[in-house]
Amino acid sequence: MKRTTKKQRLLAALIVFAALAVYASYLYLLQPLGSEVAHLGQQVHDVAEQVRQLEELIDQGHAIRREYGQLEAEVEQLRDQLPSEDELPSLIERLSGLASQTGVRILSISPQRSDQHASAREASAPSATAPYKAIAIEIDALSGFHQFGMFLSQVESGDQPVEVKQLRIAQAARELRRHTIRLLLLTYVTIDDEPTPSS
Repeated sequence: MKRTTKKQRLLAALIVFAALAVYASYLYLLQPLGSEVAHLGQQVHDVAEQVRQLEELIDQGHAIRREYGQLEAEVEQLRDQLPSEDELPSLIERLSGLASQTGVRILSISPQRSDQHASAREASAPSATAPYKAIAIEIDALSGFHQFGMFLSQVESGDQPVEVKQLRIAQAARELRRHTIRLLLLTYVTIDDEPTPSS
């Protein structure tokens, strides 16, 4: 029986030694590998998230390109609607015609060149990339309120974009039903792309 006990002790010692070897290999080999695998798993997750974000950015880039193309087409269409600077006299004639139709008597009408309206001049200065510029038109007129309201309504509802920048109305000295009106309109014209030859 002593042999069995000796064998049992040897077997128990081998089992304990094997268990200690497994535990030691776990501590020194598998645990660092496990933490390395966990770290690599986190890195894989981070890279997958970055890839997802980059794919979203690429999709957004495609959408932005499409939107940019649409906006370019809209700008070109709007630019085609604006008259060129050469057509400014016909706009002034159109304003005179509208005034006659509505009973507004124009005393003077001219593109604004006075220093007293610096804000209108600043507004008319185009930016480096703007395909248009603003032109101020000053109108001095004599009219009743109703007729002038009809005139303004027709001017603002026309094809040409026009903005009222300043409006002053005063009672006319000699006529009770008419008023002197000073109006500053801002309209927009396209800028010629071709440089003008210098003399």
